[in-house]
Amino acid sequence: NRLRREVAPLRFNHAAKVVTNELNLTSDNRVLEIGCGVGLLGAAIQKQTGINTQYFGIDLRFDPELSESKNRGLSPIQSDAIRLPFPNGAFDRIISTDVFEHINDADMLISETARVLRPGGKVFLVIADPSEGRYTKVVDHIDRTGSGSDVGYWDKKFKSAGFKLLN
Repeated sequence: NRLRREVAPLRFNHAAKVVTNELNLTSDNRVLEIGCGVGLLGAAIQKQTGINTQYFGIDLRFDPELSESKNRGLSPIQSDAIRLPFPNGAFDRIISTDVFEHINDADMLISETARVLRPGGKVFLVIADPSEGRYTKVVDHIDRTGSGSDVGYWDKKFKSAGFKLLN
């Protein structure tokens, strides 16, 4: 736990720089993080960039620590990622890291992501792949193809839903 507390801020600070750069985040962006955990990435994004976005984080499990994220400028909401409680086109940017590979209904997950993203909006995703060594360390990862890699599976799903992939 001690090591985790020391490493987590470094990891999230680095991720915040990458995400902010890739998404061109600005202060007028409405941002949704799918699978926000206790809000560490959102807090790191706001802290490092000084950008005060409208940042919403959803997570299936509502951790008491997540409620503390309100103090860091985040709006946490307990929700299922395949039934998002937001109107169509509600967000300019969507972020999700290491979540999609855990959700059974990939089609509904992608459909909901597309539904709440405004036209011209951007999504930043990190999806763990069976080709990665860490994949087998987590018991609830879903191997979609059994082929050793699900990259093609996800590419096809997102393209068929109308997303332009930038890699």
